[in-house]
Amino acid sequence: MPLHYALSDGLVGVLGMWGLWTLARRGQLLAGLGLGFFGLAGLIGLVRITSGLIEPMALLHKTVSQLGGLIGLILILSGLVRHSGVKVQALVILVVAAVALVVAVRMPAIGQGLFAAGLVAGIIVLAVAPGSTTLRLQSALAFAVMLPNVLLLRNAPALNPDLRWHAYHLIVALWLVLLPFCLSERAKVAPETA
Repeated sequence: MPLHYALSDGLVGVLGMWGLWTLARRGQLLAGLGLGFFGLAGLIGLVRITSGLIEPMALLHKTVSQLGGLIGLILILSGLVRHSGVKVQALVILVVAAVALVVAVRMPAIGQGLFAAGLVAGIIVLAVAPGSTTLRLQSALAFAVMLPNVLLLRNAPALNPDLRWHAYHLIVALWLVLLPFCLSERAKVAPETA
């Protein structure tokens, strides 16, 4: 694995942690933790590549990227639902996350489908949430950035592996930059209740 792969993985790590800090500071801890899971995967990738521990850390990187990404998305969705005015108890969120995690571990293809479904759910929640039409459209489009990345780009056979790696991670990084801004604007419309 070339050393330059660490650049885009590291960017995801830094932006995920920035998103965690930004959203937690604004009282949106659930969504912030969700972004933090994506950041953790990027930081593990950075350490894996720069340390030369490519094979020893491969399983950890893959697990945190896939399962952590699914858990992260569930936390982000939970934050979105809470901000739309629906009260969701923390126990319900934990149960949903645990069930999704078990399904994804036992049936990885279903786990990938759950991730894609979660992205579609996020787009819908943002499109119908309270707020101006402009805010709803901007937020839904920002959330939608990740969907073609997951469905098309991640495994695009037409792209060489280097381009595919960096393009995928740069779009994840863009998504991680867009979400705190959209979620912060949404918080102004409907502050989170504990």
